[in-house]
Amino acid sequence: MKGIKLLMLLALSYSHFSYASMEVEYCKYPPFESNRYTIKLCMQDGMSVVERVPYWGAVDINGVEVIPTQYDLIDSFSEGLAIVHDFETGKKAYINNKGEFITDYIFDNATDFSEGLGAVYKGDQQVLFAPGSGVSGFINAQGKLQIPMVYQFAFSFKQGFAPVIRDGKQGMIDKNNNIHIPFIYESLGHYDSGRVAAEIKGKSGYLDLAGKVAIPFIYDQANDFQDGVAIVKHHNKYALIDTAGKPITDFIYDEIEKFFEGVARVEVDGKYGFINAVGKLIIPIEYEGASISFEGLIAVEKDDKWGSIDQDGQLVIPYQYDSSFKFYSGKASVNIDNDYFYIDRAGNRLN
Repeated sequence: MKGIKLLMLLALSYSHFSYASMEVEYCKYPPFESNRYTIKLCMQDGMSVVERVPYWGAVDINGVEVIPTQYDLIDSFSEGLAIVHDFETGKKAYINNKGEFITDYIFDNATDFSEGLGAVYKGDQQVLFAPGSGVSGFINAQGKLQIPMVYQFAFSFKQGFAPVIRDGKQGMIDKNNNIHIPFIYESLGHYDSGRVAAEIKGKSGYLDLAGKVAIPFIYDQANDFQDGVAIVKHHNKYALIDTAGKPITDFIYDEIEKFFEGVARVEVDGKYGFINAVGKLIIPIEYEGASISFEGLIAVEKDDKWGSIDQDGQLVIPYQYDSSFKFYSGKASVNIDNDYFYIDRAGNRLN
């Protein structure tokens, strides 16, 4: 499925989205400091999943443990529910934000809840898309099966529709299990801005809300729209287009990454810069490395050292660190000669 990239994190859960979707928000860590936990995941639904080796639980924004560290693994919470893992059986279940099970450990894979439903899978994970390898359907927030397990694979709902696989082809259903887009596509994205990316016969384009072709299938890769803009690939170069298929930029980029905080990293000949959602180059393509934007600051690399610039391209923190860094809640972890410490947004060392 080269036209629309799929990311399936099978070790944890699975989801379906374009790699260049601009909807992703950066990770927000809980603001408290604690040595009790070895890992803190992003805040979701007011909670952070934490590890106290070897088990996992969850804490609230104040660091109060609301779910005991007793699970082999917990995925992040979504809509008040999270996937938990049983390493001995390899099965997954769902718990609510009180730590109560809404299902038993019966699923071989599962998605985060979205729009009130979670996609679940039973079968061999090593051959997910092979006929007869397994079945997928959807459960509701009470753990009851709402859409029957009749699909080879199912992906999360967005804007009322979900891509599903049947007989090796992708189509799209609504929450009543009505077929919205027929099972003729090699890959489908998710609806946004009235468009959904699709791939057929190795070429990608976009369908409208009626499932009709809105933008011709001429691209090597098409990614989900966000706020009326999508990233596409044609003849090994990337560009932005609008919902009518009109190019917002020329096809000049070797890569366009996800939009974060209104800007996207672009690459040309191994150098990096940034564009905004109207396609304007706002930071020159001159850096050896660059992170995404976090809290308005971007880590960039010159002469093998990292510093930080703002979205106007002004240097805020000098080039002196040995690796990239990102700001969370006003501070970042940095490294000089294997000496790790925190700095604030002005570059001041914190105790």
